[in-house]
Amino acid sequence: MVFQYIAYNEKGEIVRGKLPAANEEVATDLLNYAGYQAISLKPHIPFLNVDKLTAGMFQVKPGDIILMYRQMAMLLESGIDIVASLELLQEQATNRAVKRVLAT
Repeated sequence: MVFQYIAYNEKGEIVRGKLPAANEEVATDLLNYAGYQAISLKPHIPFLNVDKLTAGMFQVKPGDIILMYRQMAMLLESGIDIVASLELLQEQATNRAVKRVLAT
């Protein structure tokens, strides 16, 4: 979860930012450890989540997955290491969703 905060730093200046943390207590502890005194801390709710918006736009068909695995198997059997295989598959992928998954 990502939290938005407004805090004072050690010089007494107001700072704003975002901080990933498991919960509010952990976020407060992290801010204190960094030398900040929290004024406001609340969960960050993005106005528009692009990942969720585009998730349904580029669906992967089972045939695309099967093809990718077959190509991966052939590359690995030919002696190419897994990292190079993934890079090659990413370069050759025509489906945007497959390309994005291979990039991560």
